Amino acid sequence: MEQRKRIAIYGGTFDPVHSAHLEIARRVLPLFAIDEFLFVPARVAPHKMGRDVTSALHRYAMLALATRTEPRLSISTFELDEPERQYTVETLSYFRSHFGESSDLFFVMGADSWAEITTWRQWQRLLTLANSRLPQLAPLWAIGVTRRKLAAIELTKTLSVALLTSLLAVPLGLLVAWCLIAIVNVKAFGWRLPFHVFPLQIVELVAVALVASLLAALLPVARLARMQPANLVKVFANER
Repeated sequence: MEQRKRIAIYGGTFDPVHSAHLEIARRVLPLFAIDEFLFVPARVAPHKMGRDVTSALHRYAMLALATRTEPRLSISTFELDEPERQYTVETLSYFRSHFGESSDLFFVMGADSWAEITTWRQWQRLLTLANSRLPQLAPLWAIGVTRRKLAAIELTKTLSVALLTSLLAVPLGLLVAWCLIAIVNVKAFGWRLPFHVFPLQIVELVAVALVASLLAALLPVARLARMQPANLVKVFANER
């Protein structure tokens, strides 16, 4: 069986591209076994309208110079070629169609972009991309697992990942807070602030995370449950 290609897509204005952008790419490559890391410079970022931005040609040239010695780092001019291509959801839809269902796509974004993700066009679809899991699910359907069960599996997986992430993130956050209060603050200022933990608020935080994950997953899961068998057959046969 042909091995699936793993492609990371990293969008942004890259004005200018700098060492942090390149370091992100270098770290993502081995972490997720990426075959190709694709920089996609934006012609006009919708959330940066009205700001002075270096010309598309110069930003492309800077990226080309920065990645010239690294063969697994490449550049796409998809958004630069057409002014009307402004939204990430359209870009990812294009690459999903371009690379086909035999490739796994990974979307890379910075923490600053994540903080304002809900202002992006069709951000729920961007986060879940219902079709991105079909190549893994279609073989299960082919051996007799019903679409309803596939939907339940996906929903359970999403909630499990959200719960696991919360259970790891909360203790780590508390540890970082304690280090800041008990070590950094003492070293810097010579005095220590009280450190309090509120279990009820932590439980509420985890519950909110689970509810948010549930709401984000409902639409693609519902689509999967209602998907026509012919579409799953096409995916299973790598015809899409």
